[in-house]
Parts: sequence; structure tokens; C-alpha cells
Amino acid sequence: MDLIGPFILKQKFNAIVSSGGVQSNRCRVVTIFSAMYKLDCTLVLHGDKESFFSQSGNAKIIRDTGVSLFFCE
Repeated sequence: MDLIGPFILKQKFNAIVSSGGVQSNRCRVVTIFSAMYKLDCTLVLHGDKESFFSQSGNAKIIRDTGVSLFFCE
């Protein structure tokens, strides 16, 4: 987000969409950035939806930020 974050803020975008695995570091960083700057965030997560909701680590952080989630296998 060090590179793209300033661009997102300068352009005054109001939302971010990203994709990755259920334990993705990038998705975690995107959700935290979105929460910090009050941007809407939608993630398309690759993996099992049921296990995502019981996992710790990045999955828990992603859940705690309240972003919109879509799952694909």
C-alpha cells in the first residue's frame, strides 16, 4: 500500500476491490488501509468459506475489519 495508497487517496477513490487467499497478507493490508481511510472494501477470497470463519491470523483480522466478502473455490 506504500505505492498504491497515496494514489488511491489522491484520486479520492471511495472503494477498493482486491483478491487473494483466505490468509492473504495483501488482503489483510488492504482491509486495514480501507478501515484507516474509511473506504469501502470488497474482497474476493479463494478458499473454503466455512474454514475462513474459524481460522485465526490474517483471516481473523480480515473478518474484524467488516469488509464485504465473496468466496470462490
